[in-house]
Amino acid sequence: MSRYKSTIQELEHANVEDRSKIAERRIAAGGVLYEQSHGAVMVEDTAETRAELEALNERIENAEQKITRIDEITARNEEIKEEISRARREISRLENEVVPVFEQIGERAFELYRNNDYLENEYTDQFRDLVQRQSEIDEIDHELEELERGSNELPFIKRLVSGGRLALLRSRRNSKLEGFPKLYRKAGAALCETDFLSTMNDPKLNEVAEPYLAARSRIQQLEEQINELDNERERLRAELHEMDAERRPTRATRELRERVSELNARRNECLGALTDYVIESSYDRAKLPDEAREALEEIDRLEAEQQKRQERINRLEAAIEAEQVDSEIAQLEQRLSTLRERLSEIQKEIESTESSIDEAKQRREHLLALRGPEEDL
Repeated sequence: MSRYKSTIQELEHANVEDRSKIAERRIAAGGVLYEQSHGAVMVEDTAETRAELEALNERIENAEQKITRIDEITARNEEIKEEISRARREISRLENEVVPVFEQIGERAFELYRNNDYLENEYTDQFRDLVQRQSEIDEIDHELEELERGSNELPFIKRLVSGGRLALLRSRRNSKLEGFPKLYRKAGAALCETDFLSTMNDPKLNEVAEPYLAARSRIQQLEEQINELDNERERLRAELHEMDAERRPTRATRELRERVSELNARRNECLGALTDYVIESSYDRAKLPDEAREALEEIDRLEAEQQKRQERINRLEAAIEAEQVDSEIAQLEQRLSTLRERLSEIQKEIESTESSIDEAKQRREHLLALRGPEEDL
């Protein structure tokens, strides 16, 4: 029986494969029939199905175009995000690299400012801290000069006091000088936001400012690039909005793919219906295109093979059931034999019991005879 079951499983598996092939051939033949007209009768009888196919194809194409476009926009948005991030990182790097240049610019600019009286009333805000710091140093230098000039003529005690004052002023002066780099950087950065560099057009200043000017030019390019990318991203966002996919493009494409799958399933049903019309009608297959006719012949062949397999499956199932019935009969016969054996034993027991009863009756008659009348006892 297990051998029959194994064969049935193989046959059923082959039938499943053939059903899949038949479905494919039905769709393929229907596709050919849809693309080409074959006789006025067929076109008229299948007009409703053809109209539905037209609508389905248009909806499928629109949905697939949306999926493709959403995927393209999603990928482009990721590229834009990375390009903007890369541009901003470069801007940050350039801004950090030009910080030391501000100090050189500020130092040379202050030198020009001090040596050109016509600038005295220009750029006062940018040079205010440097002017103030230089003024403080000039005052300290003046006081140091006076103290140093007169210290030799002072008494010893006053020279000691004067020496302490000199040391204090020199320390204060050094402290003031140490703050110049920071003030140069501040002034240089502020001046780069003005027209000072172009106005002065000083060769040395231009030379020290060259790294800044190159960085500024590059930063401007990067900022323009970021602006263009932002504009592109906004256009893409608007396009996604029109397709109802702005917030969740991944979900939108998933739902569209599910919808395309449903539409394709219905489309395949319609194509199969065109094939079924040819199969079930008396339409002359000789008028069909070779592809459609070959597909129909393949369907006939596969269905015939399926029928043969099914007939064999039915025979094998009957054989299995017959074996089962044989087993049941054998079990019933075994039980009947057991019952007959039990019946024989019971019959013997009945006969023995009847014999015992007869013997008991005979003994009773003999005893009653010995007893005599009961009233004489």
